[in-house]
Amino acid sequence: MSFYRFNCLLFILLLWTIFSSALASAQIQLSSEQKWTALSVVNENTWWVGSNTGTIWITENNGESFSKSVPTGETTPLRVRQVHAIDQRRAFILSNDGEGDSRFYTTRNQGFSWQRLYRSTGDEALRCFAVIPDGEGWIFADTRYGDWHIIRSINGRNWIDSRNGFAGPVQPGEQLSNNSDQCARFVNDTWAAGTYHAPKARLIYKNRNELRFEVVDTPLTGGSGAGVHAVWPFSSNNILVAGGNEQTAELYRYSNGEFTAINTPPTEQAITILYGNNESIYVGNQEGLWVSHNEGEEWNVAATQGVQAFDCGYDNTCYALSLEGQVIRM
Repeated sequence: MSFYRFNCLLFILLLWTIFSSALASAQIQLSSEQKWTALSVVNENTWWVGSNTGTIWITENNGESFSKSVPTGETTPLRVRQVHAIDQRRAFILSNDGEGDSRFYTTRNQGFSWQRLYRSTGDEALRCFAVIPDGEGWIFADTRYGDWHIIRSINGRNWIDSRNGFAGPVQPGEQLSNNSDQCARFVNDTWAAGTYHAPKARLIYKNRNELRFEVVDTPLTGGSGAGVHAVWPFSSNNILVAGGNEQTAELYRYSNGEFTAINTPPTEQAITILYGNNESIYVGNQEGLWVSHNEGEEWNVAATQGVQAFDCGYDNTCYALSLEGQVIRM
């Protein structure tokens, strides 16, 4: 073998080693003993994941090790529906069984102990929440008795039932999606949520300083098993709305009182993941994850696995949680 060929092979081997190492560090496999259902990212090193058995895992070293906690207790495990981590110590979680047993918890000591802030009455499911740390928060529950039903806080500690604060009446069967943890958001000083499983799929939104939510009919497909699954507000006058049904993916922008369709990636299922990160838009579902850097004109594959959850930290480091229990760095 010539010295030139030897150097070429050595260089290729070095590149493969570097590539393999980077690939391995970008995908962290969680325990296969449970199904992982929720993800919240604080920064590159710190993120929280939740499972269908009520377990919370917390890492501060990018998945090298985890501390573990069960907020609902070992004897009554409930699926973790949504996690919102403020930092490495503070977080809120919403758990439910998909029907009427729903609970809302917070921790201020990295999951060493949990405080239950609200428990459903048994005839309602808590679907999604959004919260400002130590400030306003909203939990969206199933509508009841022909009224909206929300649980509201002004300080993140005390939560009360409310049926007021909406500019329009509720539709029969209207609720928020149970297939996405992104159906309610507080981002960019804007509260936003989307409705599902009703004749009209609707957008609910308000500015941080406004008292009531505007309620707007969207062009998304309505009806049983269809509607809005995920929202992302860039402002109260610029909101992305995603969803669809079992055969169709739909994505729209709401601005100046009008909806404009955005091209979707090549998928035939409703979009359940939606995230705006700087100039990029991420969308995903059980078929994969895609990213566009030009308002949906072109979509690139970000992950080939089906995606359960997606989040970015304060440092703009983004991770996806796959259906197979892998945490994938973007």
